[in-house]
Amino acid sequence: MELLATNIAKKILNKLEKSHQFNKNNKTSEDLDLQLSFFNLDNPKLEELKEDILSLDIDELTPVEALIKLNEIKRILNS
Repeated sequence: MELLATNIAKKILNKLEKSHQFNKNNKTSEDLDLQLSFFNLDNPKLEELKEDILSLDIDELTPVEALIKLNEIKRILNS
């Protein structure tokens, strides 16, 4: 029974991968620039966040400090 379920799951996964592979190869330059546009906006809040994020040393943050920083970012975006 487990082998049958695994085989069916592999077939479904292959179909999904093939269908998404077509879409992945057809990205436009707009799709590729989407992430960068966050930092290219002329918004003071986003500029503040950019500076804050770039100044972080993520290797030195504890998990609690990271959660506190995320909460600060959320507060800035909601204000």
